[in-house]
Amino acid sequence: MLDVTKLHKLEKSIVVIMCNLEKIFPPAFFDSMEHLIVHLSYEARIGGPVQYRWMYPFERFLCELKKNVKNKTHIEASLVETYIWKKSASSYYFELNVLCKQSKLNKNDNLTSNEDIIERSIFNHLG
Repeated sequence: MLDVTKLHKLEKSIVVIMCNLEKIFPPAFFDSMEHLIVHLSYEARIGGPVQYRWMYPFERFLCELKKNVKNKTHIEASLVETYIWKKSASSYYFELNVLCKQSKLNKNDNLTSNEDIIERSIFNHLG
């Protein structure tokens, strides 16, 4: 849990810490990434924990759509077309025994129990 009083202390002390670091490191060391530390406590105080405003799932989804873009002149329309195509291709139209995106098994699910495993002839040879 974020403690607001600690965040206020951090916001005040980060300026002193950055000044001490500027005494040690050359000016070329400090770029925009080191400056972001100044705003970190403010962002945590205003926005809360990062999981409530994390953009990674949406960026990953857009990346999957962008992989299938065919028409580079109309990217937005092609993204929408790809989204509609994927939704219709993985709809619940299929019967329950047909594996599609919604009905496929998880990676760790067992298809059969140990008694039902079919032994293939190539594994039965002794030598």
